[in-house]
Amino acid sequence: VNTIYHYEKERRAPQGETMPFTLEQIWQALGHAAMINAAGGWRDDNSTIEENVLIKADFVQHLAEADIEAFCQLACQLHLLHDNQNGSYSFLHLLLRDTFAYAYSINNLRNANLCYQSFGIYPSPARALGELGDARAIEPLINALRDEDYWVRKSAADALVRLGNTRAVQPLISVLQDKDENSKMRSIAASALGSLGDERAASPLIDSLRDEDWNVRNRAADALVRLGEPAFDPLITILQDKSENSDVRSIAASALVRLGDERVVQPLINALRDENEWVRSSTATVLGGMRDKRVVAPLIEALRDEDYWVRKSAADALGNLRDVRAVESLIDALRDEDYWVRSSAATALESLGDVRAVDPLINALHDEDSQVRSHAARSLGNLRDVRAVDPLIEALGDEDRWVRYSAARALRKIGTREALEALRRWEEERNR
Repeated sequence: VNTIYHYEKERRAPQGETMPFTLEQIWQALGHAAMINAAGGWRDDNSTIEENVLIKADFVQHLAEADIEAFCQLACQLHLLHDNQNGSYSFLHLLLRDTFAYAYSINNLRNANLCYQSFGIYPSPARALGELGDARAIEPLINALRDEDYWVRKSAADALVRLGNTRAVQPLISVLQDKDENSKMRSIAASALGSLGDERAASPLIDSLRDEDWNVRNRAADALVRLGEPAFDPLITILQDKSENSDVRSIAASALVRLGDERVVQPLINALRDENEWVRSSTATVLGGMRDKRVVAPLIEALRDEDYWVRKSAADALGNLRDVRAVESLIDALRDEDYWVRSSAATALESLGDVRAVDPLINALHDEDSQVRSHAARSLGNLRDVRAVDPLIEALGDEDRWVRYSAARALRKIGTREALEALRRWEEERNR
């Protein structure tokens, strides 16, 4: 430090420039931290928390009235901000970052953000303020939510979440409701409100399920799930409101399932009979993730829905639930007029693992649609029933290559001598 200081002092002298710090001030400010850094640095882990706090307090005291930008420039020249070879930040790097947050960015977060970028100090000053947990940072961070720079606004929202103070709730609601705001920022505000967990955010988040941007809608739904109980009744109201947009009702259905409240089962079962096919379809999908026996019978009934995509969604859901009560209905669905439904039924029967499906799946190897034939072959392979060997050998000659590949994989899984020998001959012929 002494050598570089005097070199810099001599270099500046011809231009009449003065050093921003005296050598004594540098030693006083860096002190023990500089020695630790020179020795290889400390990692910012639990073993050094007390030392970090003590040195940081001393550091802040010396730099509170200093020219922080000039100090950062000097620190860069002294190569004190470089990462350690092990990839972690140097001790002084972390110390300087947090000191900068205390002494400078509370007063001017935007300029601090620019300085951080210029001097290579990461993460952002706003995040550093959040990590430090200083209540003095709350008002500056709230003000920064209206900064013209998106990255300043974003980092301020992140920091407010880290601080966890409810004073940030209303300002974040204002950001969420501002239709002139960047949609990314509205999404961030929604997530932040979910993390803070304040029930005042429930109504604004419900309104954001109608946002024009899909990401804002999804983030709002995620936030409502994190809010828990305060979100339940408003989400039920949306689900049951037939005048509401079908996309919004579908998002509400998904959020309700993730709340994990048993009270939601019957309203969702009722939604399987909704007049809107998209609501019925999305409800069938979310019911498949509930693992509740009460939903099996309504989903079996939905296999006979007039809309093909509802029937497909019901088949997928029954496959996820793996309840053998659905076997016969799924076998019937292998003869559905729509190939999407037949394909999903074949896959669902594989998940159920019931041998009653073997012969119907063998018949499906002759389906007019190649996707159905391919899924049937794959399902037969996973069922590993020897009755399927000869039909699968025949399927090795299918006109569609994906059917042939599925049949080959199925024969390998079944693994009988006959199956493997036929597979060997097929591979030899294919490689000629």
